[in-house]
Amino acid sequence: MNTRGTYIVIEGIDGAGKDTQEELLKGFLPEDTVYTREPRGTAIGEALREIIVTKEVDPISEILLFYAARRELMNRVIIPALKEGKTVVSNRNELATYAYQVHGREREDLLPLVTTLSKDVLGDIKPDFCLYYDIPVSVKKERISGRPDQLDSFDQLAEDFFERARAGYKKHIVKYPYAIIDASGTIKEVHEKTREVLQEFLT
Repeated sequence: MNTRGTYIVIEGIDGAGKDTQEELLKGFLPEDTVYTREPRGTAIGEALREIIVTKEVDPISEILLFYAARRELMNRVIIPALKEGKTVVSNRNELATYAYQVHGREREDLLPLVTTLSKDVLGDIKPDFCLYYDIPVSVKKERISGRPDQLDSFDQLAEDFFERARAGYKKHIVKYPYAIIDASGTIKEVHEKTREVLQEFLT
């Protein structure tokens, strides 16, 4: 019987460099590591993301769509890989909902809903470790300004939204074992720090 694998999550506001750091981990973690991302990662997740970023939906609908995509990813990708004893790296998880949909959108009244969904939709599968890449919103703005053709509806939200989201991340990340990494440095500096904290966690 295989031992349950390790579930690692990468988080941070847009522009923090999550995609780049995830790619660099492929030279550090085991070869059979499964890499995925929310809300993508499944055909249903891709379809739901298209709705989320292109259509106007109310805050509750937005949360429900994210959790629908999250459950699909959990059932079809993450849980099967963990059962096989593999390491799973997910670019985002439900911390993003707490940060963006609850705090970013100033809907703290929806926190009980998110807490209930977390329990009923995801069950007891929680990350073993979370890497949170932290950058000032001013750095985020500068970085994404260089990719105008890749911006989605979230990238274009006001700076104060991301200030609230950043604070939301730091409030809720304590739910898991975690490390906060200063992502405002060079790609090499951030990667070296990432390896350092992961090495400490994995040994």
